[in-house]
Amino acid sequence: MDPSSPIELKGPSAQVARILVVEDERIVAMGLRNQLRRLGYEVVGTVTSGEQAIQKVEEQIPDLVLMDIRLEGEMDGIEAARTIRERFDIPVVYLTAYSGGDILERAKITEPYGYILKPYEDRDLHVVIETALYKHHAEKDLREKQRSSRKALGEALQRERAIARTLAESFLGSPPTGIPGLRFETAYEPASSAELIGGDFFDFIELGANRLGLFIGDVCGKGLPAALLTASCRHMLRAYALEDASPETVVRRLNRALCHQASEECTFVTLIYGVLHLATFDFAYANAGHCPAVLCAPNHARCTALDATGGLLGIEPSWRWASERVQIEPGGLLTLFTDGILEARREGEMFGLAGVEAAVCDLAGAPANVASGLNERARAFAGHDLNDDVAVVVVRRSAALQQLAA
Repeated sequence: MDPSSPIELKGPSAQVARILVVEDERIVAMGLRNQLRRLGYEVVGTVTSGEQAIQKVEEQIPDLVLMDIRLEGEMDGIEAARTIRERFDIPVVYLTAYSGGDILERAKITEPYGYILKPYEDRDLHVVIETALYKHHAEKDLREKQRSSRKALGEALQRERAIARTLAESFLGSPPTGIPGLRFETAYEPASSAELIGGDFFDFIELGANRLGLFIGDVCGKGLPAALLTASCRHMLRAYALEDASPETVVRRLNRALCHQASEECTFVTLIYGVLHLATFDFAYANAGHCPAVLCAPNHARCTALDATGGLLGIEPSWRWASERVQIEPGGLLTLFTDGILEARREGEMFGLAGVEAAVCDLAGAPANVASGLNERARAFAGHDLNDDVAVVVVRRSAALQQLAA
């Protein structure tokens, strides 16, 4: 799937989703209305206060409400959202210009359908809306199907699996191109069985000033719950990184947010987030309980495992993470991957870290795609029967170009 292509998810029917916009900045509201129409949604109205929002919802019964947290009048967006959910059972997605602070932390606890930061990119807006719609419809469907036959419940679960697969494949960022001295390679392989699809994700963030953020992670759990938490995790991480890119800060802030969002189905997240300095080829990173990244030497004779610098995300809000720094030498490469690679099994034996290091050293000397090659080695080891998703990101440094101009 091309990560830049739109996600074709429109709820349980083919009807266009009807959306109410609640935003007290009229210019922002006008721009958002035009953006939503361009994305194929119907805008049933724009209002500026929580009181007006409740009245408009009662009149129009939209499919979803986009709600600014800070509003005119006595009722803020959080109070209005709570009233709308309780009285009308309509999902609400928050709009905000803030990625931190007490009000947003409170919003994350009180609003289960997500939020999006201003300014709104088309793809992020589309993913957040579709995720909220699907979560709401899945919850309603599940309640109805529980009162119905086992066959009907099975159909609902199949639909959830299809949604989870589509969402999971949308969480894979496009590798950057045209960076002198560097080549990026990626690979993704969903689990062999639909019900085993998890929450693997990776992405790249342009940070400016010769810096590139990159991350790879895995949400505990399978199916739709994992996909929904992955959507939230990926969006929050990008927002935090664009505010303050330092790995230890981004991971700490993400952990605090996830501690409020984890569910019984999805209890924790593992993650490597780092900043690649394009002038020096240094990689500063924090590893939150994720598989060790593997740094391959220029002669491709040995690899160094970059172990965790702290615990899992979503367990304890007070935890902190250290950051480490390594350099990708000329001709060397850095490989990040999820545990589907390590846990590929054959007759009780795992592919393991030793298998990863051997495969990377073997593949690094050839011009072929190391990420795809590593994925294929793990699949072949397991008899092409994967019990978990696999995601791989490889950063190759050219042996010819020693250094970018700062």
